[in-house]
Amino acid sequence: MSEQISQNESQHSAQPYFERLRHSLVRRRARVASAVPISASMIRVTLVGEELDGFVSPSAGDHVKVFLPDESGESTVMRDYTPRKYDAEKRELTLDFVAHPGGPGAEWAMHAQAGDELEFGGPRGSLVIHNPNGRWLLIGDETALPSMMRRVEEASSDEHLQVLALISTEEDKLPVDTNANVRLSWLTRSQRPNAEQTRATDAGAVINALKANPPVPGTFVWLAGESDMVRQVRAFLLSELNWPKKCLRAAGYWKIGVAEGHEKFE
Repeated sequence: MSEQISQNESQHSAQPYFERLRHSLVRRRARVASAVPISASMIRVTLVGEELDGFVSPSAGDHVKVFLPDESGESTVMRDYTPRKYDAEKRELTLDFVAHPGGPGAEWAMHAQAGDELEFGGPRGSLVIHNPNGRWLLIGDETALPSMMRRVEEASSDEHLQVLALISTEEDKLPVDTNANVRLSWLTRSQRPNAEQTRATDAGAVINALKANPPVPGTFVWLAGESDMVRQVRAFLLSELNWPKKCLRAAGYWKIGVAEGHEKFE
């Protein structure tokens, strides 16, 4: 059962505010119903099972800790994944995995078959972002796509969303099903010979898109992806666009060359 632990008192004003929720931490085991590619770099895994009863995920920014075998197969590692969708009636949880060779989550998803089992825990808590005027700017790379696409699909018809999504190829684009007003820009990166140029290229592509079409005042900006890209784009928003911190949430989901590169910027 969820327990609300803090909430901005100005919830009835036109200003964005956060609602923090805490959940009972439960470790669950579910079985794979299907594992199918939904783009050139994304695999969608649908999990089912009785232990999913009572699972909750009220925020598109939630994550669960998935327990996976390491390269040797003798130890277990943990990785964070966004609950893409949960159907309580069917006890059916959907997770999207970026399919890149070498990562434990990707390797597991690329070989997953119906009947395989997966253990995970959480979400431990949720941060629900309320923006009464309904304007959003979502920025991220492939690792942020599950959260961004969930936000888009759950948005109401009176909300306006601008999405800047970094992808490697045209085949990485995902279909969008939503009632909201959405302007989706797929920023296809060119291949670069080294990680440093890749980081600069990703940040530059986003910054150029923001210069060409800056968000309107009152827009809440949600930014996630590779840590160095996030840092550079966040700095541009704060220093060049003078974006208020209360209207910005940024997180590094991963870092080039680091196994666990999560980073918070608030």
